[in-house]
Amino acid sequence: MVLRGRLPFLGNEIAKSDLPDLTATKVIAFGGRTLSSSERSSKIERPLADNLAAALINNSAAVDAGYAPNDGQVGQTSKVVAPRLYIAGGISGATMHLAGMSDSRMIVGINKTS
Repeated sequence: MVLRGRLPFLGNEIAKSDLPDLTATKVIAFGGRTLSSSERSSKIERPLADNLAAALINNSAAVDAGYAPNDGQVGQTSKVVAPRLYIAGGISGATMHLAGMSDSRMIVGINKTS
């Protein structure tokens, strides 16, 4: 029921995520659309992230392709991060992505997988 232009309060809810606080994590491992599938992504990215105790995130292309969750997306229109170590696998280096991670202390780019 709306009275005199006021909306009723229905409640509040805190959104939960399995990802660590990306603004505070020291190591981030990242995969892009070029990994081509969630199966290949989990074979390559997840072991790397686990061995380095890194947060695992993705770009908008991987999210749009449907094999990455959008709560771990980094870029101009999503999260901005600045970890000590940023490992990017299969990333094009598009300006939108660079805007989200360019303050990282050390950036490692991997552009070929076998």
